[in-house]
Amino acid sequence: MTDAQSSVPSLKALGRVLLEDAKNVRARGQTLQTSVLMIGVFAVIVQAVPPFFGKAEELSWLGPTSKFIAYVCALLSLSFQVWRWWLQRVGADKHSLGSTIKRRALLIESLGPSSEQLDIRLLRELAGADAEREARVYPMPESYYASTLVPGLERLRENLQESAFFSRALYGMAARSAFIKFGIAAVCVVVGLLAVVLLVPREIGPVLANCVLSFIAFLVSTDRLGQAMNFLSAATAVERIERRLANIAPNGVEAYFAAFADYEAATAMAPSVPTALYQKERQRLDALWRNKTGQ
Repeated sequence: MTDAQSSVPSLKALGRVLLEDAKNVRARGQTLQTSVLMIGVFAVIVQAVPPFFGKAEELSWLGPTSKFIAYVCALLSLSFQVWRWWLQRVGADKHSLGSTIKRRALLIESLGPSSEQLDIRLLRELAGADAEREARVYPMPESYYASTLVPGLERLRENLQESAFFSRALYGMAARSAFIKFGIAAVCVVVGLLAVVLLVPREIGPVLANCVLSFIAFLVSTDRLGQAMNFLSAATAVERIERRLANIAPNGVEAYFAAFADYEAATAMAPSVPTALYQKERQRLDALWRNKTGQ
């Protein structure tokens, strides 16, 4: 259904822009984490050059140089980690604000224009001028929600159901993808350790073992398994809310807003669904929802 209020698509777009910005910021943090891994591997290899060639005496001049490089690598790693932590904080703030604006847009779409224009203006100011400019040109589907009901609690229920339907499916697919990626990475680490133990010469074994340990530290610090578990938990929580929405008795407002609050908590704390996954599945899920509801 086309939004009746011209400000609502702008609010939706503003929320989407902030959520996409949060993903981009976190992606830069992951790039920094990968850089830390490469720096660690490089530092290990530099330290191992003289003994690896069996020319420790001839290459003795490399000793002080390799130690200096190791210190520089450690300083770079620390700097990149601090930068990554800061980006994580910025990304979390953008994700939280984007989720708040998106949920507020859902309420306006479902219940009608907001009378709290000062509050809406505050949200826009928190988003910032750059996000506002991006939101004006952000591509939004003309029919964001399928409900054709008049603004009110039942329309809120239908819009929440549709949003929960999308979230449950996307969180489930994101969880499967994250588990598969973690499994592949874990298998590679195990195979690498076995190769070090069984195949490589004794002289370079410690070097490769340290490199593999660097990969293990990278795997743990990126917390791929934790992310997969969070996606799965969010999918389970949203599924429960979806069932509650299907059984709400229209005799009061408490049940509607309790479901809305629980849905807000479940989605706000969940990891962001990858944009590529959302774009790939959006039309298919939209068609499934419309077929399910006959809209």
